[in-house]
Amino acid sequence: MKQFLSALAAVFCLLQHLPAQVLTISDVLASAAQDTRWQQNQALQQTAQGLNMQDPLLRQIALRVGINGSVLGDTIYGYLRNEDTYQLQVGFNSLAERRSQRQVKTAEVAALGAEGRLLQQDALIDRYEALAGYLFVEPKRAACLRLDSLLEKEHLILREMLTTGVLDVKIPKVVNVEEDRNRNRLTLQELDNTLDLHKNRLQQYAGAFSDIDRNGLASLSEIRIRVAALGALPSEQQPLFALKDSEVAREQANLNYINAQNRQIFNNFSVGYQNPLYLDRPKRFNTFNNFNIRAGFTVPLPANNRFKKSKALLDLQDARNDAAWAREETRRDLAQQLVRLNNLFREYDAVQDRIDNSLIRKMLDNQALRAQILPLEIAELEIAQQKLFVSQASLLADIAEEYVHLLELAGVVGDGRNYLGKGW
Repeated sequence: MKQFLSALAAVFCLLQHLPAQVLTISDVLASAAQDTRWQQNQALQQTAQGLNMQDPLLRQIALRVGINGSVLGDTIYGYLRNEDTYQLQVGFNSLAERRSQRQVKTAEVAALGAEGRLLQQDALIDRYEALAGYLFVEPKRAACLRLDSLLEKEHLILREMLTTGVLDVKIPKVVNVEEDRNRNRLTLQELDNTLDLHKNRLQQYAGAFSDIDRNGLASLSEIRIRVAALGALPSEQQPLFALKDSEVAREQANLNYINAQNRQIFNNFSVGYQNPLYLDRPKRFNTFNNFNIRAGFTVPLPANNRFKKSKALLDLQDARNDAAWAREETRRDLAQQLVRLNNLFREYDAVQDRIDNSLIRKMLDNQALRAQILPLEIAELEIAQQKLFVSQASLLADIAEEYVHLLELAGVVGDGRNYLGKGW
């Protein structure tokens, strides 16, 4: 027993020290197939497809027995009964109603399928958001860490100057350095918290991991190309539109079913037998003469459907309005999202242009000039330049977030492509 416990403890320690796996973007996106809501929808679709929602052809089968005449003994004639009746009656369901019920089932299954595609998109978008937050926030954190080291360097220089009694250190300069360092460290803490949240979210999707492979991550130029392509896509690819259209079709099928009610003319069919009364049995007695065949017909009164039909018409019109509004709202949001992303691209390019044409960069790259600059001044120049890199990295994180929102509005994530990966 002790040996078993020792072996178990050794295995446990080994597992504890095993490095967590490095995931790829595709691994995380593939976990969308395990989404609970989507799986429940798939199970519901299978249940709906297996249901027989259509009424049977026969509505009822009735056996009728009738007795005419005296059912008790008669004091004069003795026990007497006449024309006993035995009848089998079969009622039928309306053929029009049965046909419309089949249409209702088809519409219900189609609506569940459209809902499933929307749930699949939602599951993928959740993972895209977590991936974008985890992968594209990291460059901003790295830039802030670099800025923190530069601010710390400046802080140490100022401390040495104050310790040696240098008198040209201005109080506003000390205050600005302290504020910049504190502000940047607060930003770093917020970024660490954000990364922890996104990592926890990704772990819920794909299990524990040490990192996500960034080798296959799309570049900013690729994202720009895809944004332009997504803006030109037909918006009918949006799964939300398919769901709204299926809801309209379902309401139309319900209306057709209500219209088919109370319109049946042929009601029932019956076969009966009457036992005749006779005093002297005839020499030639034909039993088949006592059978009867009857058919029942009704006058349809569709006005009895007035309340249900009116309600169904309102539901149908409401579904149509909802579908039209979903299209209009999504197209507006899509156009706004394209403008928002293009603005971010322009801001990113403007920051890049300031970095490329910065006088600070020219001074820092000139080694001869740099040798003539004081260490404090070099630190100030490097900090000023690094702040531009922080701004650029922050814009990249914003672009990734808005890009994912564009994917949701365009409704394309369910086509099997990796929209955060290189190439398609």
